[in-house]
Amino acid sequence: MVELSPRLEQIGRMVAQGSVVADIGTDHGQLMAWLGERGILRAGYACDINKKPLDKARRILAELGLSDTVACVQAPGLEGLEPGSADTVVIAGMGGDLIARILDEAPWVREHRTRLLLQPMTKPDHLRDYLAREGFCTELENAVVSGKFVYTVFSVVYDGQSRTLTTLERYIGRVLDGDSADTDRYLMRVRRNLLGRIAGIDRSRAGDPERRGEYTAVVAELERLLKERGYDVDCLDAVWEAGRAGALPDPGEVG
Repeated sequence: MVELSPRLEQIGRMVAQGSVVADIGTDHGQLMAWLGERGILRAGYACDINKKPLDKARRILAELGLSDTVACVQAPGLEGLEPGSADTVVIAGMGGDLIARILDEAPWVREHRTRLLLQPMTKPDHLRDYLAREGFCTELENAVVSGKFVYTVFSVVYDGQSRTLTTLERYIGRVLDGDSADTDRYLMRVRRNLLGRIAGIDRSRAGDPERRGEYTAVVAELERLLKERGYDVDCLDAVWEAGRAGALPDPGEVG
């Protein structure tokens, strides 16, 4: 059986049974192979702009007897697919700005109410802003720890309603609505990231009091949420470091 990283497995577990899936930037086709082996997808498209990884994906899928189920498509973004050909589109392992650009260039995902499973490696706040502004509804996000990093996977559909996010929503999205055991780690990761940005502003001669105020307010909200979830705010840095070492303690264990 194909084994996936926790990041890709989280995406796979969010695919509905019987879906027709397009995996954009499929690389070696591991996600499609995993879905095919488990009988989750009805049909699929493994899409990549580069020939070499796509050839490897084609070989892996053939070895698993999935050549008739999953078609390999060499094209940038969603350009190689007919509108409406997939009911679920996965775009993972890219920056949030690139994911937004790919969606912008494929208006058919709006017309056909395609389910989007999006996993940004960077700039998730940029992607959240884009989705909200352009009328996409993020129904939930699931956090996932993979190696020493914490990511989030968005489950999104288009409903045509433009939204304005709160400042907190820009940074954590709908992660509190997910069912992941890694939600707390994601909140801690965002907090640490913002504390790093605050420190950078403080070191800068120019400064940026408005941005610093925004980051400080979000950190305070995150600390409030984590406290409600059972953590001692004074010990959050110790809990984070313990988690990076591979052993996240229970909320009451550090303090």
